[in-house]
Amino acid sequence: AKDFKKAANLRPDYYQAWNNLGSAYMSMAENKKAIDALRKTLTFIPTHPIPLTNLVVMENRQCDWSRRSKHIALLKKALYQETSEGRALVTPFHSFEFDLTPHECKINALAWSQRVDERVKHLAGFEPGGQALSKGSTRLRVGYLSGSGFHNSTTTARSMRSQYSMHNRMTTEVYCYA
Repeated sequence: AKDFKKAANLRPDYYQAWNNLGSAYMSMAENKKAIDALRKTLTFIPTHPIPLTNLVVMENRQCDWSRRSKHIALLKKALYQETSEGRALVTPFHSFEFDLTPHECKINALAWSQRVDERVKHLAGFEPGGQALSKGSTRLRVGYLSGSGFHNSTTTARSMRSQYSMHNRMTTEVYCYA
């Protein structure tokens, strides 16, 4: 955080320094400082999805809803801007934190799934486990995909721990892709 703070002081109009400072403070759980830096970032780029989503998350954690309606409106604007350019605003799981309507969650999820489809299209014809299911097989193959990997700090990894135990291994094969 020290270097980002120095950069922001040297160039107060350099939004990337403010954004990086906010992210650093988030990682350090210095929530108030993170909020201040991310709010400063948004004075330069009000609908940029990264600092905007980070700010709303931090304000939620601090129960600071003084600017919530303004920031939710900016998030919705960013959602339509991002999806019009073929990008999702956030992973579908995280969209529920931002007061998006079911329709807006769907728009975001569709953009996300199109992005995933594009990234894995080279796997067409790939069989999990390396072999095709024999005819008449009743074993279901389930695949989980994580765009950020399955290391312990991701939401996907945390939620997947319980998911594995829910599958009957006699009737289901589970594969994870990262």
